[in-house]
Amino acid sequence: TIYLLTLGILLSTSTAYSQYCTVGVGPTSAADSNIESLSLNGETLNIVDNPACPGVIGVEDQTVQVADLIAGNAYTVNVGWGTCSGFYYNGVGQIWIDYDGSQTFDAGELIGSGIADGVAVVNDAFPFVVPALALNGTHRMRVMQWEGGSAPLDPCGSYTWGSVTDYTITITGGTSCGPATALTASNITGTTADLSWTPDGGSVTDNVEW
Repeated sequence: TIYLLTLGILLSTSTAYSQYCTVGVGPTSAADSNIESLSLNGETLNIVDNPACPGVIGVEDQTVQVADLIAGNAYTVNVGWGTCSGFYYNGVGQIWIDYDGSQTFDAGELIGSGIADGVAVVNDAFPFVVPALALNGTHRMRVMQWEGGSAPLDPCGSYTWGSVTDYTITITGGTSCGPATALTASNITGTTADLSWTPDGGSVTDNVEW
């Protein structure tokens, strides 16, 4: 694994890979905008979700639902942006898959973006290809609907009405070399610093460049 670091980046990301953001994320109300349906067919395991109403405050944990994907292959997520109130509202929906196992949902991991039109359920189909160098293992897919929001959404954002649901994605056929964790710097002087980290399980040697 090669890590491109500056001291500033190292310090600012020392906890970036600790865990997925789930606290203080998503809607503060269980009413109004909500995902109506979602499906993703994997190789042998499929995610099929038809969320019930009322909605869930915060992040709805549906990680028991799993889709198994292969790096380099193409798939499609089907989602219905809907409501739990009987009235429809304008908003934005987006979907991310944590391909690199960093436990963050980066802009480059966005696989779909749709708009709820305030008239009826909007059904979107988002085709995507799993990157060839996606990290093998178990990751999350996050689906967010944000009433009144505008793209790009913050996958860790908090708002009043909408929904956030997490599912499990397993990836094979990609890379076994993932990000390091627990990045720290100590004994910092004007010209030196002691760096430490926990290597990912697939690394034989780690390289640090500055």
